[in-house]
Amino acid sequence: NGTEHDSTTVTLDAGEDERVTFDYETDTGDVPGVETTVSSANETASHEVGVTEAESEFTLELGVPAEVTAGETLTVTYQVTNTGTGAGTQEVVFTVADESVDSESVTLDPGGTADGEFSYETDAEDPPSVALSVTTDDATSTGEVTVAEAPDPASFTVSVGAPDDARAGENITVAAVVENVGGETGSTTVALSANGTEVASETVTLDPAATETVQFEYATETDDRPAVAFAASAGDETSETTLTVADDADDADGDGAGFGAVGALGALLVVSVGLWLRRLYHA
Repeated sequence: NGTEHDSTTVTLDAGEDERVTFDYETDTGDVPGVETTVSSANETASHEVGVTEAESEFTLELGVPAEVTAGETLTVTYQVTNTGTGAGTQEVVFTVADESVDSESVTLDPGGTADGEFSYETDAEDPPSVALSVTTDDATSTGEVTVAEAPDPASFTVSVGAPDDARAGENITVAAVVENVGGETGSTTVALSANGTEVASETVTLDPAATETVQFEYATETDDRPAVAFAASAGDETSETTLTVADDADDADGDGAGFGAVGALGALLVVSVGLWLRRLYHA
């Protein structure tokens, strides 16, 4: 464009030739073209070179999980590369089910690369799958992720068992069988009540479909007569059973011994009087 850029000196013998190369760094002022001229002492040659704007060109690579469970966080990774000839800034937009969820501005020099990620909280409305995409001005990458139904939360059933009867003062074992009928591991407190009053409790943790037997020791008392109503609870579930409570063994034995002595004395008196009367009448 009329400005001397470079020069070199060449010495040639008659009939010789030599190729000379010059380099020129174009810039935006050279658009749409630049005229180049090479001259020697006795000859000049010119050539028009077209110059276009340097432009960025962003490409995308996307990483998505194959499956998530409803309620989990879906994380998408991306890599943006500028394969163009100029630096550029573009908006990277994350879309799920045709709705924009998030975006990020990325600036890259030619050949530059940037990595990033987007997150999306799945919910019960997403199964069986969600369609997603990541876009720039130049590229779009799509994917589809399977969203499985969330398992049912832990839920427990309970069944209580005790002996049919006992004497006041005896120690008995009350057993509560707990089962997790839900779809997730969970914990629950198993509580035992006697006649409406909680007397013991224990916390258990069970995997889905697992069972555990919790045993409680209970000392019966005289006040428990004639029966104790046991209730075992786990969460919202309750199971009940009844234990018949009789008089304690010591009282029963003491009463029996007293009645026996009186009866024996009475019998002895009857026999003695009978013998005396017999002798009197036969005398």
